Amino acid sequence: MSGDVLEAFADSPFCMGMPFWDYWMPLAALLQGYQLKSLESPVALHVTHETRWDNSVYFFFHSLVAYVIELCRKTSRRDESAAARQFDLLFDVLSHTYNGVFARGTEPLAGTAAPDPVGIAALADFYDRFQEVAVHHIKSRATSIKLIEST
Repeated sequence: MSGDVLEAFADSPFCMGMPFWDYWMPLAALLQGYQLKSLESPVALHVTHETRWDNSVYFFFHSLVAYVIELCRKTSRRDESAAARQFDLLFDVLSHTYNGVFARGTEPLAGTAAPDPVGIAALADFYDRFQEVAVHHIKSRATSIKLIEST
């Protein structure tokens, strides 16, 4: 990564090595106009480990979605081209939908201290779909590069 990309990561709740950094880093760069590259050569491997799932994952998911929405908000209504108007519509759909799903998944039911289980399930489903779309978006926009093997 070149040094000029570092400005894409200012004022972020994420950092390398923490949960969701592997979504945040490429999305932050991509959404700010940087070209992604995907190294296809097996120079590093991910160590298989037990899944460390707990409810804190929802905090990280919310932080990621909120971060992406804020990055998109900064560029919305930037011009009147058809592409910009299409972006603005999709941005509005994403932020409106997320605000509703987040509210239903986190606000306590009347007379209780807990959110509606159906709302929690809908929020979890939203996060799953967001993750799928984010991974697809990152991979589909990255230029594939391979290291040349020496003989």
